[in-house]
Parts: sequence; C-alpha cells; structure tokens
Amino acid sequence: MPPLIIDAFMLLQLSLVGLALSMDALAVTIANQVAYPQTLLSRRIMMPVVFALFQGLMPLAGFFLALLVGTALRDAIGALAMLDNSVPYIGPVIAKAASWLVKSSTGIVTFVILGVIGFKMILDGARALRRARRGMQTVSRGSIGIFTLLMQAVATSLDAFAVGIGYAASNMNIFVGAFVIALSTFVTCSIALLLARRFGRLLGDKAEIAGGIVLVVIAVKSLFF
Repeated sequence: MPPLIIDAFMLLQLSLVGLALSMDALAVTIANQVAYPQTLLSRRIMMPVVFALFQGLMPLAGFFLALLVGTALRDAIGALAMLDNSVPYIGPVIAKAASWLVKSSTGIVTFVILGVIGFKMILDGARALRRARRGMQTVSRGSIGIFTLLMQAVATSLDAFAVGIGYAASNMNIFVGAFVIALSTFVTCSIALLLARRFGRLLGDKAEIAGGIVLVVIAVKSLFF
C-alpha cells in the first residue's frame, strides 16, 4: 500500500518529474494550436484536460501493473527456489530486463503514433498550400479530431507509465505522484495553448506543416531519450 505521508522534498521531486514529463504534451499542444487555429474553444480546452488525465492515469497503471507482475514473479521464483538455490538471483535480472523492455517499447510506440500523425499533417499542409497557390485561395485549416487527440495523449503519456513502474520499487506515494504529474501537465499545456496562437499568426499558411514537423521531431526524440 502506498505511503500516505509525503514530505516537502518528495513533493519538489514529483513537481520536477511532472514538469519533465509534461514537455512532450506541451510541445504537442503548441503544434496542435499552430496547425489548427480554427479549432473550437471547447476542443482547445480539451487538450490540456485530456493530456493531464492521461499523464495522471498512466503512472497509476504502471504502478499497479508492476505490483501485480512483481507479486507473480516473486511467487514463481519462490516456488522454483525450493528446487534450486540459484533461482532467487534471477529476480534482479528479470526486473532489469523488464524495465529495459518497457522503456524501449514506449519509445517505439510514441515514435509510430506521433510520427504518423506528424507526417500526415505535413502532407495535408503541403497539399493544401499547393492548391491554395494554384487557385489563389486561402488555406483552410480544420479542427483537430477527438481520435487524433486521444492518440497524442497516449503517445505523450507512455513515459509516465514507465515512471509508474519505477515508483513501484520505491517508497513513493503513487496517488500524490499521479496528481502532481497531471497538474503539472495541465498547467504547462494551458500556458502553451495561450502562447501558441502567436506562433500560428506568424507562420500563416505554413502553420500545419510546422506543427507536423514538431510532432515528427518529438517522435524521433522518443527513440533516443
């Protein structure tokens, strides 16, 4: 059971972790606002809310999944140890392998999701810009879809899932941790939402292409960091 008491130092640590985890969501929020300036106000408000919700739920999911898997592994290793005294030493190896596997897979999934969305935004923006130049018409940029927003939220919160797995091996209050991470994401994405409108005006008809490039950069970064 997670501890119910949290000190000031732990709160500061959680705040820094939450701020770091929110950076991808912040960048995606800016990209969305720049690429789709005509998005309804209600849909724009959904961005920080949805990103914060997923950033808060993913650590909880990772934490409790790690507890379940860890308990199952301990039981299995304990049973095998009765037959072979060397088996208990396999535990740390399995834990390290699982941690590496999760971190590697989250980067790949993030790369695929944000890479596909970003590449599509670049293509759509380039096609619309080409048609506008040929027909002397203003580029019409639509609104971001719910499905796209949800996929972005999943992709940007996978690191938080891995953090939740790490918290399972520490004395961290996961409920407070998840709340602080979600709050940090909501605040940073809300600020990004307000600031991004200026970038959209500066970029003009090239805004959707710029937004797609931002997502592709984040996708590539997820493979290495």
